[in-house]
Order: sequence, then C-alpha cells, then structure tokens
Amino acid sequence: MEKSSNATELVRDHFQEKASSFDALYDEEHPLQRAVRPGLLKRRDFALDVVREYDKPRVLDIGGGTGRNTLALARRGHPVEVVEMTPKFADIIRADAERELLNVRVIQRDIFATDEDLRRDYQLIMLSEVVSDFRTTQQLRAVFELATQCLTPGGRLVFNAFLAKPGYLPDDAARALGQQCYTTIFTPQELGAAASGLPLQLISDDSVFDYEKAHLPEGAWPPTSWYADWVSGRDVFDLPREQCPIEMRWLVFQKPAW
Repeated sequence: MEKSSNATELVRDHFQEKASSFDALYDEEHPLQRAVRPGLLKRRDFALDVVREYDKPRVLDIGGGTGRNTLALARRGHPVEVVEMTPKFADIIRADAERELLNVRVIQRDIFATDEDLRRDYQLIMLSEVVSDFRTTQQLRAVFELATQCLTPGGRLVFNAFLAKPGYLPDDAARALGQQCYTTIFTPQELGAAASGLPLQLISDDSVFDYEKAHLPEGAWPPTSWYADWVSGRDVFDLPREQCPIEMRWLVFQKPAW
C-alpha cells in the first residue's frame, strides 16, 4: 500500500494546536458531549461479549467515561471496578451505581498514577475507546505492565486501538493529526514492542467496524452519524473506507493460565 499524503495535506491546511483540558472536553455541556453521548448508549461493545466466556468475572474498566460498560456489566452481576480520571464522569458512575445498588467501585484518578489500590485478581481488564486518546507507546506499555500485574492467570486484557494496515508507516503529520482527532495511530510493530517480554499473548484481532456492524440489531447501524467514519480512520484520511491505511481494531491479550 502506498503511503497517502492526505494526512500531511490536511495538517498543512487545517491542523491547529488545541489546549483544552480533559475536564473541559468531557464537560457534559461541551458540544462534543451533547452530540455523542446519546448515540454512544446504543452501542454494542466487543468487550461485553468477551466477558460472557467467564462466570461472573471480576472486571477492571479503565477510562469508564460515564459508565456505559461499567454499569452494563454490573447489571449482569459482575463485580466491577472502574478507574476514571474526569471527576464529573466518576460522579455520574458513582451516582448511577448507588441508585441501582450495583457492585461498582469507582476510583477517580489517572490510571498511570499508581496500581497500589488495584486488585491482583481481575479476570478481565478493558479499555474501550481509551487507547485512541493515548499520546505515546510508553502509555501502551504501561497498560500491558498493569495487566501483567493485575490479571489473574488466564485473564484477558481487551482494548481497541487504531492500527496501521500492512505496508503503511504513518509519518509525523499523520500521527499529529490523528491525536487531534482522537485517533492516535500505532503500528503493529509498536504494539508488539509494547508487549515484548511480558507474559501476554495476542489471541484475537478484529475490525471494530466489521464486528459492531455484524452484531448490532438490524437498523441500528451505524449507531451515530460519525461512528463508522471514525473507526475506519476517515477522520484522518479523506479516503474511501477500503483505502484508509488505518482502522480501529479490537485486540485481546491473554495471561497464561499457569
């Protein structure tokens, strides 16, 4: 696949540095939140299907947002702990869980600050639409290290991320624009390096677009007006989906069942 110059051209024409904080971005009155929150509630999530393979597993939800997956899992009877750095979101999850008497523990902080308050017996650690906000491969490595420490043997780490397709190497401009579009790009080589030397094995790699489209009820696809383009990488590359050199994929890593 030839490397597209689309990202470079878009950066030159449209790229602007933004200095908004997480608190400002995730304020429920922010235009982005007003637009997307209702649609996101209709979503089906791959991680919710992975959890069915266990008998009431203990789950750690990293970057839980307003609790879409946290609350759905707790309603099924799973004990869930959620780490959410945005105070307003943490408060929403806590209030909803308390109102429904759900088994949810809310930890309001940056996931990278410490792991001392986390358990060591999670059967599932999940990050849904969180890695797309990362900035460095070191953050990805930190997630793998946390999973190594906190997963029980046989447990799984499930997350989605934008990966470059075979033959495409993103340049600095594409990476910069991706970060501005909540579409941080990693290569398969970077993914492998981040997990290198740790007892975690990649056991599943699926297209988010294909999975969500296949498993949502008839008439429910796409869940929002922007979702299909975003997970296909079209927020960064003005190309038909099939020609985009990146896409969001669901990845599952398993810790050996020693």
